Amino acid sequence: MAGPRGFEPQSPAPQASVLILTRLRAPFARLSTPETINTLLNLKSNGLRDSTLKVVSSILKHIEAHADLNNPEDVKRFISEKKCSESYKVNLVKSYNYYAQCNGLEWTKPKYNLTNRSFKVPTKEAVYKIIAASSPKYSIVFKLLAETGAGPEELHQVRSRDIDLDKGTIAIAGCKGHNARTIPLKSDMVALLKMMRAHCHKREE
Repeated sequence: MAGPRGFEPQSPAPQASVLILTRLRAPFARLSTPETINTLLNLKSNGLRDSTLKVVSSILKHIEAHADLNNPEDVKRFISEKKCSESYKVNLVKSYNYYAQCNGLEWTKPKYNLTNRSFKVPTKEAVYKIIAASSPKYSIVFKLLAETGAGPEELHQVRSRDIDLDKGTIAIAGCKGHNARTIPLKSDMVALLKMMRAHCHKREE
């Protein structure tokens, strides 16, 4: 399956083009094959999020360092012999399957099982210790995540227009099945955001 017109493997500058098209930087800049770039272009045109493209790009780069991407059996050997969790092997298979489908490679996907593990939920005190030890920029980010319950990708999509400091609210666009919602902010969070906005405006002057 070819990429969009102008981005075929034989195109003289596919890497520069994909940087412009996707607005992504490092993960695409390090790609070495036109087939891999076209795979990501295809996924982008089919609506996958930039965060997902970064993961797929990183995994394909990792596989390429140890196996021939155009040899499915070599890739299956690498995945089977790799010392890692079954869950990570699932991600390896999923990312390579994108590559195989896009480039017309026939292969039988190996089956690995996701591992369900219980995890320890950090206490509120532990979370705020991490926030207190963070830089000013990331302390605001971590505090917003903790107080709004938004996911990282949801918070990443928030723009200035989504934050109403007069009403003290933040509008969150739902991701991965979550509903969009408007969440009230605590007064100290509003004060921090006002300080950050004033600092940004001062730097722009």
